[in-house]
Order: sequence, then structure tokens, then C-alpha cells
Amino acid sequence: MNGSSLERNPFPASIPVVFLHGAGITSWMWQDLISGLPWMEAFTPDYGTFQPDFTIEHTAHDLLRQLQQRFQGRRVHLVGHSLGGAVTLKMLELAPERFLSVVVSGSTVLPMGSMALLFPVMEWSLPLNQTPMMLALAARAMQVPPHHRAAFFKDQKSMTKKAFRQIMKEASNFRLSEGLKTCTVPVLAVAGSKEVEVNRKSAKAIQQHLPQALGGEISGGHHVWFAQKPQLFREVLEHWFRTKEVLSNPEIRPLSGNPGRLSLE
Repeated sequence: MNGSSLERNPFPASIPVVFLHGAGITSWMWQDLISGLPWMEAFTPDYGTFQPDFTIEHTAHDLLRQLQQRFQGRRVHLVGHSLGGAVTLKMLELAPERFLSVVVSGSTVLPMGSMALLFPVMEWSLPLNQTPMMLALAARAMQVPPHHRAAFFKDQKSMTKKAFRQIMKEASNFRLSEGLKTCTVPVLAVAGSKEVEVNRKSAKAIQQHLPQALGGEISGGHHVWFAQKPQLFREVLEHWFRTKEVLSNPEIRPLSGNPGRLSLE
């Protein structure tokens, strides 16, 4: 697949796709990724990851109401990154009939183990990480483009210790529900090969838990691999929405146990 195949419309009509950002950031993160895709009717809502009373359950219900208002009952594709992936899976649990397919990337659905021991240190160091020097280093590490750095800095400085503590509590407690074991909506779970182990194992757990799920690992990808490989991200989405298969590409390794394609009859 080359770039030109993404610029034309590979679908009979524009398809609705909802993108959910992760924690400590807002929807600007999707803008460059979805530009130049005329076949997509994109909706990129913000939700309250800076709120000290944030919960995945409440957010999922609120977003379902927003989708009803926006799409008037039309089914949509749903894409969630990190904490947004957990919200995505909760929305899928609550209202599977509302979705055409789901993509989650870098989401945690398993116990975090020793990683959770770092939460108090991360909370303590939050003010330090909000200094100009540390924000500049973080923007460089996450490959935030210059034209989005003001928004990135604003988001990072909006996080409070109380909100951070609540987010970490929600993220670490999130698990796949029993109800998802009977969900027939196609799901693609991916993670970067350089992400923390629990996220890579979570992609496999999602593939094993849901009957219509496939999984893949992005070679050399970190948590925001789509910033590293924006064209690959676009190709993965377009191929998934069209075929419900993992894109055949040297940069993507299908997870073990992956059936290759789904039985959607």
C-alpha cells in the first residue's frame, strides 16, 4: 500500500471514526495523523483526564451520550490510545451495538505489578516534570511537532497531583469484563515493541479474551508509536476498517495465537 491509496477514498462513503486520547493530553494529538484522509469522518472529543474525580465508567457513559448526539444512532469505528483504550473497551462493554469495530493501542488491562510502586515517585516528581526544561525534554522524547508544543505544554501543566493519583488508580484497576467474552465486534489490539511489558502482554490478553480480536506488535515502536510512524498508523487503520485484518507489513508482528483473519459471518 502506498501513500496515494490513503488519499483517495477506499470506501463507498465517508466512514465515522472516533479517536480517544490518553491521560494527560488532549485531542490535538490526533490532528496531524488524520489530516489528508478524506474517507474519514473523524470525531476527536476531549474528556476529563485532568479532573480529580475522573472515572473510566463515568467517562464511557458521557462519551456514549456525545456519540449519540453527534452520529444520531449511526455505528462508528472507535480508536483509543492508552487510557483512552481502557475507556474504549468500557464503551464496547456498555454498548457493543454502537460500534463497527475497535482499535486499542498501548492500553493496560493486566495488573501493573512492580510498576505500580513508581506511582508515588511519579506523583512526587510531577512539579519538576512541569518545569520548562523537563517539558522540552518530554516533548522531544514524545516527538511532539513544534506547532503542537504549546498545547502539549499546557496539557502537562494542567495535571495536578490529585488528578494524577486518581488516573493511576483507575488505570491500574481496569480489567476486561466477563461480558466482553461474548462481544462479536471486531477488535484490533496493538502495542509498540518498546512499550512496558504490561502493555505488550495486555494486547495479547485482549486478543485472547474477546472472540473477534486480533493483535499486533509494532517493531521498534514506543508508547506513542504513531508519532514515530504516522504513515504506518494511517495504513493500519485503513486496512483494518476495510478488511478486519492485521496489515501485512514488516514493521508489524502478529501476536502468537493470532488466527490471521476473523470469521465475521
